[in-house]
Formats: sequence, C-alpha cells, structure tokens
Amino acid sequence: MDDLIKIEEIDGEGRVDSRYIACRLGNEHKHALEMIRKYKDRFERYGEVPFKTAPSLNPDSYQRVTVCWLNEKQATFLVTLSRNSEKAVDLKQDLNDAFHSYRSQFKTFQLPQTHHGALRLLAETANKLADQVEENSQLKTKIQEDQPKVEFVNRISRSKDTVSVGDFANILANKGVDKIDIGQNRLFDILKDKNGLNLLITAYKPYQYAIDNGWLIVDEYTFQDREGEERIGRRVMVTGKGQVYIEKKLREHLAEREAREVFFKKNKAS
Repeated sequence: MDDLIKIEEIDGEGRVDSRYIACRLGNEHKHALEMIRKYKDRFERYGEVPFKTAPSLNPDSYQRVTVCWLNEKQATFLVTLSRNSEKAVDLKQDLNDAFHSYRSQFKTFQLPQTHHGALRLLAETANKLADQVEENSQLKTKIQEDQPKVEFVNRISRSKDTVSVGDFANILANKGVDKIDIGQNRLFDILKDKNGLNLLITAYKPYQYAIDNGWLIVDEYTFQDREGEERIGRRVMVTGKGQVYIEKKLREHLAEREAREVFFKKNKAS
C-alpha cells in the first residue's frame, strides 16, 4: 500500500479507510479495528462509525474484508491512541493535508457582483438546463425502446437479489413445473465439479472468472462464537446475473447428463 492518503466521500462526508491508518503506523489492520471497537463510544462523539466490507487491497485476492471509514477527527483520534512516534507525527500532518485538500475541491459559490455577470450566469445556466432536458429526453426514449428486451433480466439481476447458494437451491426447487429440485448439497457439488459448472474451487472460494463475470461474490460477515468472541465468516453468494446464468447452464448440464444415462441404459440392455 502506498503512503498516499485517499479521502473518499461516504454519505456526503470525507472519510479515510482504516487500513491506511494501520499501514502508516506499521500496525496490523485487525489491531486498529480492535481499538476502534474498544473505544467506539468515544469515536462516536465525532460522528457515525461505519463498519463496511470492501475489496481487498491485494489485487490478486478476491476476498472482501471489514474496514471502518473514519472522518477527520476520528482518524486523528485513532492516531492519538498509538505511540507518539515519528510515524504518528508524520501521519497526523499528512491527514491534515489530505482532508484540507479534499475540502478545497468544494469551492464556495460566489454570486455575480455585476448586472453583466448575472446575465452571463443566467444564460450559462439556461444552456446547461436545456442540454440536460434534451439528454434526459433521449435517455427516456432509449429506455422505452429497450424495456421489452431487458425487463426480465433486469428484474432478477439487481444487486439486492443476491442470495446464498442454499437460498438459490430453494428458489430453483419452487419454480412449479420448471423446478430443479436438487438441493443445496448437490448444487454445491455441481458448481465445484470440473465436469459440471466448475465455478467453485471450494464451498467458500469461487474461481476468479466467476467473480469477474459478476456471477458469484464472497460475502464477509461477523458473528459471535460460543465464547462470545467476534469472528469473521465467509460465504459464497449468487448475484442476480449469476442466477440467470447458472440456471441456464444447470438445465443444460442436467439435460446432457440425463441423455447420457438413457444412452448407457440402452446399450447395457442390448
């Protein structure tokens, strides 16, 4: 990870990824999260403390990890909780510069001070509005033209339709006359089988191409074990796009398998 502090806008506020703070301090990220959770009530004095999952910073990794997005005061407070080393001093200064640079992007709007300036602003605004109206009109026409072709796929491919493999097996089993009643375990086996759909390496690890194509994702979640300790779990989720693709390929696979079984039975009988 480079030393550049990247400020992202989260819910209208500039925030920094907790992984950058941990890296610059030379600490493991899990220790930074532990510190934030330990003093969460104090961090919340400066605003909401959002824990979210994000893609790994390792370009070769497919996993998603838990991060905390900190605003300026929260980030500075986290640095304050560490040893007052040269790294911490440098980081505080870099944080101050990074957030200052972020805020400077949003310049305060100045009203025109002359009649000529007001007329020019009015003309520019009217032109932009006319262009926007024309663009919206063209977009609306395009949507209406494409609607019949994409209605079904859009309905199922929305990100909120992402489901677990077990839930997807239940969806397939409740399709009426078109149902595919194979159960969760057999569906996992076919997804892992090189002679099947070959999308999973293990029950918790898809092939990278399955992720790149938007069919599967790895969801990371937290849970408490029997001792009350917080743990991180992982599960494979099927996207809406993946449901369309996998159902199609699954029907083809099962049809081919059935045809082979019929062929072998006939040959065995003869």
